[in-house]
This record gives sequence, C-alpha cells and structure tokens, in this order.
Amino acid sequence: AVFCGADKERHQMNQEDSVLGLLHKQCEDEKQATVDAMVSGGAKDYADYRGMCGRIHGLAMAQARINEMADRLRKQQE
Repeated sequence: AVFCGADKERHQMNQEDSVLGLLHKQCEDEKQATVDAMVSGGAKDYADYRGMCGRIHGLAMAQARINEMADRLRKQQE
C-alpha cells in the first residue's frame, strides 16, 4: 500500500507501535522463561541465581523504556 501525508505518518506510527509491542512481548517472554528456569531449580549456584535476577531486572528496565517510547509516540499522534 502507498500512503501519503497524514495517512503515511499514521501508518508509520502504527508500525512503530507494533514494533514496540513486539519488543515488549519478547522481553516478557524472556523474563518468564528465566523465572520458569529459576523456579524449576535452573540456577546451578548463587552466582547463576544472581545472573538470572540481573537478567530479569534488565528485561524489566527494557520494558519500562519501551513503554516510555510508546507513550511518547502516542502523544505525538495526538
């Protein structure tokens, strides 16, 4: 499809929203996989456990930045 003017901008924002949504979901899936591994005894030792905690924390921070960017994009559309 070919878009021009405001339609082009709206289409681009929708694509960016869907990209941000996909990134958010991927982070959530990775967090859940790490939590599942922790719950099932996947940490070999305390250092491994701390690494998993760090991974979850990092993914949560990434999700927060993704949410902030999505909010900015929505405000720009208004």
